[in-house]
Amino acid sequence: MESEPEKFTQYVLERFGIPIPDWVKIEGKSNLRMMSSELQNFQTTTPKGIPAANMNGVFPKPSTSFLQLFGNLATKNVIELEKEDALKFATRENLQTLQNAETGYVILKYKGATLGCGFYKEGKIENFFPKQRMITLK
Repeated sequence: MESEPEKFTQYVLERFGIPIPDWVKIEGKSNLRMMSSELQNFQTTTPKGIPAANMNGVFPKPSTSFLQLFGNLATKNVIELEKEDALKFATRENLQTLQNAETGYVILKYKGATLGCGFYKEGKIENFFPKQRMITLK
């Protein structure tokens, strides 16, 4: 039986074309965390590494931190936003697009930089940008 980290590794490869580098170790069950192999054996009472994914839904949901680190490796299910939509995304608005993708999570980029993810279905993108990273426009 595949572990949750193995399922996530396979998911991001199939969904986004992102190969997880060998030096990255992923741990956890429902809330996965990623770290370097050196940190994996470090003993601590606090969580190690940074959030990688939430495995509780129908599809694994990659974290914004994971996507901002590895989104540059993605080869599919990537939507490049124009400035107006990038600003809407950063203010946590849902988006509409004419670009096509498979139903499910998509990586959203602006000028090649990964912003985070949304859930794409029938031309609509549900925003999953974290509340704590949201910007306010004046």
